[in-house]
Amino acid sequence: MSTTIDTGLADLITIYEVRAHLEALRPDLADAVTVDGERPRLSLRLTTGAAVTLERSDQSTTGWAVISPAVHGIVTPALGAAGMADAMVSLVGLLGPAPLHRVA
Repeated sequence: MSTTIDTGLADLITIYEVRAHLEALRPDLADAVTVDGERPRLSLRLTTGAAVTLERSDQSTTGWAVISPAVHGIVTPALGAAGMADAMVSLVGLLGPAPLHRVA
C-alpha cells in the first residue's frame, strides 16, 4: 500500500517565503510577483510577456523548478526560499532590462 502525502499547505508556505525573499532582494520586483495559490506557483511577469515561474516539478531533484524562456528546460533551484529566490532573480537578469508589471 502506498501513501500519498498532501504537500499543498507546505508548498504554499514555501511560495510565500520565496516571495518575501524576492521582495527583500529586489524591491522593484514586488509589483510583478503573482502568487497562484491553487497550484501553487509564483510568477514574475515582464511586459514583453516573458515570465519566470517557480513551481512544483517531478523532474527536479529538489521538487521545485524555475522555468523561463531565458533557458531551455528547467532550472533546479537550491533548497530553501533564499535559494529559490536567487534562481528567479538570476533568470530575470537573463531576460534583459524589460520592465516588469503585475498580472492579475
